[in-house]
Amino acid sequence: MVVLKPTVPAILRRIATRGRPRDVQHLSERRREVEHQIRILESDAMSSRRTIDTTDLSVDETYRILRLEGIGLA
Repeated sequence: MVVLKPTVPAILRRIATRGRPRDVQHLSERRREVEHQIRILESDAMSSRRTIDTTDLSVDETYRILRLEGIGLA
């Protein structure tokens, strides 16, 4: 399993860019959810997983990295 883990600010920027009304109108709630999700990804339970920081990567760049490393995408 691979964990794609951008930073909290990067996730919030992406949420704002997408502009989904339910997300943008409740941004403080989304921030708490995102922070919680990142804490889970940083927990001991996930420590054996391959983590890729996708903060500054586009979808295409992320896909390319996964393909170069031979990580299958189903």
